[in-house]
Amino acid sequence: MTNKLRNLLRLLPHPQDIMADQQWEQPTDLVQAKNLLGRLRSSITRRARNAFFHPQDKIQSVLMFTHTIWSKLEQEIVDDLIAHGRNSATHWCLRHNRDGINEMSDKALIHRKKADGTIARVQIKSRHSMDVKEAALLLWINQFLPKYNKDIFNEEELQRLRNRV
Repeated sequence: MTNKLRNLLRLLPHPQDIMADQQWEQPTDLVQAKNLLGRLRSSITRRARNAFFHPQDKIQSVLMFTHTIWSKLEQEIVDDLIAHGRNSATHWCLRHNRDGINEMSDKALIHRKKADGTIARVQIKSRHSMDVKEAALLLWINQFLPKYNKDIFNEEELQRLRNRV
């Protein structure tokens, strides 16, 4: 056997290391050995590919960025209300029809605008690829927003936000 083949065979677990007795397929010739190693390489490659295409650290980074933007928008709204008062507010989340649109309360409309603005800012300002941003935003929509307020972010509103991502 060649050194390369011997090194790859070392990656396979030894049958005595496993608790249950199993019959391990032993290669009888070079073609069969390459076939067995091909299966092993594909499983290693699959794990590496999943780690590359679904990087948890990048998704966590985008999630933290999303929470930061959400809290900054809340602070901007509070600062605007303190500076200008309720009737002359200038922040874009606070400017809307005071009678309500589609029977939405002011609070619900403000939070929905804040969620839309957060999604838009993350999509524009984050340096990560679109698939990482999409995975992180969908996780944020599905996990954070229903816990924030289930009445404002009902299933219909969550689906609207998912479609926006």
